[in-house]
Amino acid sequence: MGKKSTKIFIKGSVFGIFWVIDMRKQLEKEKGIILFSIAMTVLSSILGISIGIIANSQLILFDGVYSLVSFALSLTSLYTAKFMAKNDWKRYPFGKAAAEPLVMIFNYTALIFLAAQFIFNNIKTLLEGGREVRTGIALIYAVITTSICGGTYLIINRFARDRKSGLLQVEADGWLYDTYTSLSVLLTFLVVRVFANHGIFTHYLRFVDPAVVILFSVMFIRWSVKMIIEASKEILAVSADDELTDKLEEVVGQIEKDYRIKESFVRVSKGRRVIWVEIDFVVDDHSLVKTVKDEDEIRAKIYDALKMAKCDKWVTISFTTKRKWAK
Repeated sequence: MGKKSTKIFIKGSVFGIFWVIDMRKQLEKEKGIILFSIAMTVLSSILGISIGIIANSQLILFDGVYSLVSFALSLTSLYTAKFMAKNDWKRYPFGKAAAEPLVMIFNYTALIFLAAQFIFNNIKTLLEGGREVRTGIALIYAVITTSICGGTYLIINRFARDRKSGLLQVEADGWLYDTYTSLSVLLTFLVVRVFANHGIFTHYLRFVDPAVVILFSVMFIRWSVKMIIEASKEILAVSADDELTDKLEEVVGQIEKDYRIKESFVRVSKGRRVIWVEIDFVVDDHSLVKTVKDEDEIRAKIYDALKMAKCDKWVTISFTTKRKWAK
């Protein structure tokens, strides 16, 4: 292969072109799903805010305001999908995968602030003696919104899993939380209605609405923090820790033995849409890697090992005689 310090990389503009074209087709479909999510969000928001005021329920109002904020955040997701679908690989030669986790961090941070505000308001309500809620209209609202949210979640989540889309997963997660909230509203006011009709704990029923809002706001903050941490790991390109990495290290180890390669360095990072792999082989005079053809044989074996990954792959494989270039 001439001087063994020659490095051949499986990346560059050709890979970028095909990767962007494939991603563009997928992202165009995502925009339609996000538009559907926006339409359902507006409907839920109008219902929640209106009925929350009429029924004097902070729990319903929280559901409606959350939907209104989700509407604004869905617009950011729609813009991001449009940005990622744009064919400008020359300007972004390494793709736009970082856009998704950035949007996720922004969205979940905004929702944390919303939940924190409701916690503060309802702690104040508890200290002031609670509030009376019109449970009849609240129950009707809960049945309708639980159906809307649950159905929308199932539709969007299916697309998110099929396409491994971070943007759609944010949308699906939001609708899942909406479903839990609406179901909680239904169960809460059903219990309150039954207790009120039978004269059970009537003095304490005033505290149910603000207490449930606080409980679910805390749970949602905890969940959002977890999602922010996951998105941050993707931005920081934290090493992948899964079955694929183990399989890849096993294959590379066998290649070292078969080709008498002195040493190798394997780096793997996995995002929602793409997995990045860099493998550097350190060869010497005793190694059986002599030509570019030999190098390509090794690349083929490694690529076969990566077939189990259903996401896109960005692979860099290099050969050098100098350890300092591989570390």
